[in-house]
Amino acid sequence: MKYWGVDRKRSRLKWRCPLYKCPDMCAQKKLCSPSSYGRVIHTKPKDDLRLFTKTPRDSKAWKIKFAKRTSVERTLKRILVDYTIERARLRAEKRWFWIASLAAVNQHLDAQVNKLGHSLFLKLGLIDKTA
Repeated sequence: MKYWGVDRKRSRLKWRCPLYKCPDMCAQKKLCSPSSYGRVIHTKPKDDLRLFTKTPRDSKAWKIKFAKRTSVERTLKRILVDYTIERARLRAEKRWFWIASLAAVNQHLDAQVNKLGHSLFLKLGLIDKTA
């Protein structure tokens, strides 16, 4: 049997006969399914796939994936909660698009202000050098 993927709805692994295209060559022809798809077996791993992921935890690949996920979650929290878009009473997609775009621009500007500090305000002439 050849590994044929994961059934996520049932948390099972799917295995398929590798000779499904040539059933006459199979030594186990009597045990095989008459279906044109071939014999399929599902196995339920002892360990839950949600807890024991395909990518091993604490590996380099897992850390990269998790870093992307957390940065996306922080960005969405910043846009939805901090800029109060969740409370907006908008129905049209165009308005949602523009509000979200403005929030993203605002988020970018906030990052620039935090990085450059008072020097940005000095360059723009928004504050005096004495302040």
